[in-house]
Formats: sequence, structure tokens, C-alpha cells
Amino acid sequence: MNGSIYDLILDNLDGDRLKEGFSLPAADEQGIRFADGAMDGIAVYHLDGQYMNAAQVKKMIRALKSCSAGDYKQADRLFSELGETFHAVNAGYEMQKYLIDRGDRLDLGEIMRSAERIVLNSADRESVKFGLIVTELLDPEEWFKEAVCRIGLCEEFTLFAVRNMFRWDEANEEIFNVARKVRAWGRIHAVHMLNPATPEIREWLLLHGVDNEVVPAYSALTVWNKAKVAERLKGDLTEDEFHAVGRIIRALLDEGPVRGISGVDDPEEPILDYLAKANGMKPGIGDYEAIMDIAVWASSGNVRLRSVSSAASELLSSYECLETVEEAVKNGEGLRLADALGIDYCESLYNSIVSDFDGQYDRIEYLIDCEEYVDPLIELFGKKLPLGSMSGEPTDNIVTGPDAENYLKLNAINQLIALYPGKGAELIAAGLRAPAVTTRKVAIMAIEEWTSQTGIPVRELSRPLFAELGELIEKEVNDNLKARIRDLLDGVIPEGDRDDGDRDDDDRDDDDDDDVDDDDRDIDGTEDEYDE
Repeated sequence: MNGSIYDLILDNLDGDRLKEGFSLPAADEQGIRFADGAMDGIAVYHLDGQYMNAAQVKKMIRALKSCSAGDYKQADRLFSELGETFHAVNAGYEMQKYLIDRGDRLDLGEIMRSAERIVLNSADRESVKFGLIVTELLDPEEWFKEAVCRIGLCEEFTLFAVRNMFRWDEANEEIFNVARKVRAWGRIHAVHMLNPATPEIREWLLLHGVDNEVVPAYSALTVWNKAKVAERLKGDLTEDEFHAVGRIIRALLDEGPVRGISGVDDPEEPILDYLAKANGMKPGIGDYEAIMDIAVWASSGNVRLRSVSSAASELLSSYECLETVEEAVKNGEGLRLADALGIDYCESLYNSIVSDFDGQYDRIEYLIDCEEYVDPLIELFGKKLPLGSMSGEPTDNIVTGPDAENYLKLNAINQLIALYPGKGAELIAAGLRAPAVTTRKVAIMAIEEWTSQTGIPVRELSRPLFAELGELIEKEVNDNLKARIRDLLDGVIPEGDRDDGDRDDDDRDDDDDDDVDDDDRDIDGTEDEYDE
């Protein structure tokens, strides 16, 4: 990347926030492209804190001593090298402990000035974060605070920026300003740090606290507590507030990424209050989806709240609910609810996909059992996808950039085709020719499913696909896929579902594999272990 990250952020400001869709230039980690802030977010919420080994501590010390000597370019280079093996999100404790313990031997003023220069001039994202870890500890001037506020608008750096702000006199106001201007991991971190000190902040948390582009569940329990949702349910709610509470409850019930409803003390009473509020409101499709989630949760074996499940079921069986769902499916919405209530949505959904292919294509999973629409869908995807330009030499990576969506669309139709042996072979063949590893994987899975369902080897089931597999095995770079192709060519009939550990497109935010030997760490050791 030419120029500094900070200058890139300045160039992409749209008023007091970043332009819609802005992201830093791609940074691949082991073939995975992470969204801005995603890798650090995963580290914060899903990984135990990692520690530097002896070599990494030594590199950190050299970088800090270069800062103390005023050689910020050397420090930038060293921080960049350190970031290749140890991510800054895990370095705060050790860096700041060293500065505190050895502050009498260092020029802290020069360290601060060097860290500021790194934040403003570095083209390396990890170096910028290391710089922000240093400035978090020291007292910045007003001009640098303004720079931190701007760099915090980028999701990759929001976590480090709000940690800086947390020490400022006007901390809460600045964190609130950032929280309203970021949309993904940055909002999650800012919501976590935000103090609900004013009615304005509590109202914003209620209305928007779980609205992020990652997973609402990350902020649900925090928002429930900070916005005092249980207390709010005892009083009057506007329609917007009622809808917002439904979103918060749905996010609480999704305990996949983090703790949610299990962290709420005595949830029965506030949930009943919410359901009672629904009788006096005009619930939308999102509200009814929340009510269905409540019904499922309340009926589960480890909960068994009959009063809640009964109240939710009564709302779901109402005429108003059925009317709302029937209207929603015309726009491709409420499909899970329609399926649960036995409402026929196949024709409406198919028409919705035809009229808004780019926005609705991924809903075809709900048409799996609507066999009469399989052939029309195969024809539709064949016309909409630029199959002729989607071929390429096989790689072990996913495809990113403007072409990525086409491969996701091809994956979607091939997952449906897998359940209908003999249909759409040309789309499966296109998947086999794709450079994206996930797209080839989905195509191979479809062929495996065909052979498993029919008991017929691919050589007899589809000569064209057999020929495509024969060509692919000579070029395939993924060892796992190559073995599966060999089995298909040899006539092996797969049994049962495969769980081979390959990465899907949805795995791009998976754990980074930053192997650190804890046994090599001794930051609390003797003076000799600090000094080079």
C-alpha cells in the first residue's frame, strides 16, 4: 500500500464518518481474508489471551527502545516484523508493563512522539495498533486525540482507539460518537466500552446497540443490561422501542457466539412482559420471528417455561400473525416462520427471486422441497451467472473482490442441485472449473450426494462430470479434494455426511493460528530478561 493508513482513512472520509463500504487493502492470514476488525474481534471473544515468546519479547523491547531513541522508522519496521508472528491485540499487557517497569530508563516523551508518528505515518496495520497501545498509556495532546477519533472510524482500529479514549476526561462522549459511526466489529467494541450514563445513550443502546454487521448476539447481553430493558418493559414503549426489544431478545436467544439469555437473571418475567406488549402493538414480521424464537426457547428441554411458550404460541396462531407472514413471503421474508406455520410460500418466493435475483438468490434453500421449481431455478441461475468467465486455475483460496458474489451464487444453486441427481450438471461442471476452493468443494459434494442417493458411480451417472473430474485431478491443489476426486473416479460411493474440516466461505472469520510457545514467555522475570 502506498502512503500511510491514516492518510488512506482521511482520503475516504465522508463528512464525519468513513464512506460506505470502505475497507483496508486486503490482508490475508493463511489464505483467509478477514473483514476489518474481524481477526482481533475473534481474538477478544473466542481465544484465550496469548503471550509472547522470548524472541517476540526481545523484538518488542528493541522497538520500544527505538521509540525512546526517536527512531520511529526503525520502531515501525520492528513492530511490523513483530506483527507478522504476534498480533498487537494480545500485546497490551506486556508492552505497557515493560514501559511502567522500565520507564525510568526510557525517554517516555520521545516514546510518545515516536508512537504518534507511527500511528500517523505507518502503512502497516499491526504497527499502527502497537503505536496506539503505547499512546493509550501516555497522555496525548488534543491534536492527537482528534487523530485517534478519526482512525477509530476504521473498524480495524476502533478497539484500540476506544481503549485510548477510555482514559480521557471526555471518554464517554468520544466513545459514543464513534459507536454511532461504525457498523461492524467497531460498534461491538464501542458498545462494550460505552457507559450508559445519560438517557440519550441508554435510548441509543436500546434502539441500535445490537445493530451491527457481524452478529447481534455479541452485544445482546451488554445492551440488555446497559439499556435496562427489563425495567423499560414495565413502562410504555413506542413502536420503534418495541421492535428494538424484539431484536435484542432474538439476539439474546442466539447463544452461539457468546453468552446471552442464560446471563439474564429470571428471564421469564421480562419475556412475558414483552409478549404482553405485543398485544397492544402491531407486530411486524421481525417481531413475530422473535416471538417464534421465544416459543422454541421456552419449550426446550432445559428451559420449560409453559407460561412463556403458551403466550408466544397464542400470538403466533393469531389471524394478525398469519396475515403478516403471508404478506412478508411475497418479498422473500419470514420464510422460516412461514415454514413453521405451514404457509405455502414456494410460488411467492420463486417470483421474489426472479424479480430480485441479487438480493434474494440465497433464499433458494427454502425451495429445497419445492421440486416443481428446481428446473426453473437451474435455468435462472444459468442465465444470470457469467459461467464462461468463472473458470480458472484451481487455488486453495476463496475468491474475494467484486467476483466473489458470483461464486457464492453458484455455491447456492449447487447445494440445491445436490438433492436432485441428474439435474443441472452444467452448473456443477462450472463449479469444478472454479478457482475458488470452496466452489470446487461444493461441486464435489453435489456429485458425492448424487452417487450416494442413487448408488451409481459417477462414471455411469454422468460421463461429462466424470470427464471434468478427470481433468481436475491433474490440477487440483487441495490434497483433501484431490483424494475425494480420486475416490469418485474409482467408483467409491460415499456414505453419510462428510465433515472434512475444509474451510467454507463463511469461515473467513475463523481463528487465526498464531502459534505461540507459552513456555518461552517470562515477561515477569529478572532484569536480564528485559535487557538485550
